[in-house]
Amino acid sequence: MTTAELVKALAERMGVTQKQARTLLDGYVAAITHQLAAKNSVILRGFGTFSVKEVPEKRAYVPSEESLCTIPAHDRLHFKPAKSLKDEASEAHPDE
Repeated sequence: MTTAELVKALAERMGVTQKQARTLLDGYVAAITHQLAAKNSVILRGFGTFSVKEVPEKRAYVPSEESLCTIPAHDRLHFKPAKSLKDEASEAHPDE
């Protein structure tokens, strides 16, 4: 599903215009992005948890150079779906 399709579905479901739905979606995504940039977790009950995990520095082999290099420590985004979301997604649903 694309952003445009999501906006259209959201507008129909909420009974608002697509412009209003797009504003709502953009605000929602911006709020989540802001919290993740501050390294805070975002918990959406029934959907899942977005978080930032720190990945430590490690050494890796570079085949083309036949040597080791150091990959610096960095942050990685992580999403853990809620059990209810996993259960619903694993069930076979016909297309609506």
